[in-house]
Amino acid sequence: MTSNERSKRDMVVEEQYEANNTRATSDVDSLDRFLHSYTVMPSNTRIVCYMQPHCGKRQAMYTAFRILLAVGCESIVSTDSDTKFDPRCVLELERALHWFPSIGAAAGDVRIWNTKDSVLSFMSSLRYWMAFNIERAAQSFNRSVTCVSGPMGIYSGSILRLILDDWVTQRFLGMECTYGDDRHLTNRVLLHGKKVVYNHMAFCETETPVTFIRWFRQQTRWSKSFYRELLWNARSLHKHSPWMAAELFYQGMYPFVLIFSIFYILWAHSPWVLLVWLISLLGIALIKTIYSIVVSGSLRFLAFPFYSFYYLLGLVPAKLWALISLWDVGWGTSARSASERKRESVLWCQIKQSLPVVVWSCVLLAGVAFNILIYFFDPIKGRLAIQPPDPTSIVFYPNPDYSYDYLP
Repeated sequence: MTSNERSKRDMVVEEQYEANNTRATSDVDSLDRFLHSYTVMPSNTRIVCYMQPHCGKRQAMYTAFRILLAVGCESIVSTDSDTKFDPRCVLELERALHWFPSIGAAAGDVRIWNTKDSVLSFMSSLRYWMAFNIERAAQSFNRSVTCVSGPMGIYSGSILRLILDDWVTQRFLGMECTYGDDRHLTNRVLLHGKKVVYNHMAFCETETPVTFIRWFRQQTRWSKSFYRELLWNARSLHKHSPWMAAELFYQGMYPFVLIFSIFYILWAHSPWVLLVWLISLLGIALIKTIYSIVVSGSLRFLAFPFYSFYYLLGLVPAKLWALISLWDVGWGTSARSASERKRESVLWCQIKQSLPVVVWSCVLLAGVAFNILIYFFDPIKGRLAIQPPDPTSIVFYPNPDYSYDYLP
């Protein structure tokens, strides 16, 4: 076939595919018919663009998966638009698929490329390192990584053929799911009894939010995805290591144990209890810091204990708000283009997005203020309260609060 003939064929393929997909739909029949008719990808270029109506990231990924499977790909790498790959990452991901039998997917190390944009982005880069090189590494020891992150992951073609249709048609509370495509795809792999691993030798860099509100929205979306996917995690627990069940239980319950502790401490009438609790949080963060410095050899992790404040002021209310708004299946997160950020700068949008954080902060401040006031000004137990004398003390020793000059 000549170059001109291939070019004409590509144009016909694109036109016919557009004609067969004139409306956004999750129905796979039209795509099946298209792939049966054209099972050979254009060979005269390294990049192929297939046009379809805009209907979300998951639908676009589904189209790409199905086309690549139709032409015989044995494994497929997924990524996000803001991700920069290391030149050897695909090779390392492919290698991870063959570490053990029955591996269906593999995750890589996701790093941050805009660490210098703000303090928050720098702190996020530290948190990312721990999330992948401690948490996912521990999960990979038992070959039960619970989320192959969107920026970089690889899936076996054999398992994708079994799970794609269920993945793309996922519904929750009667509504089509949009966010959380990476976690649900991983859950589908685990549900079929396949193993999921992590390879730290494969790494990429991605963008992270630089403003607090945008970061809060991102964390809310991720938290909603986590709690929603627990319903699917529970169905595959018996097929994998008990470590997976223990870790999911810890991840799901810890924020609420923390919230209970916060409210108890705030009304405990003693700022010393609050101080001890904060010191304990910093102590745990310090243990993670020492481990991270030893493993990575980087002193930048000395700043990680300060991430506890972001966790307390941002991540905890994000998890609460995620449960409250779990019914909302909209994307609801990080706009990246200049036009999107311009629309987000409208005052009302900012107020609405920051409302959960404001309410949570007010609750914390009110509790701290109440605690301090009671500690100092409580009429009975306060530090500044006048202590009443003990009437029985005069029996045993002279009491300066009483007058012994009782003689006439």
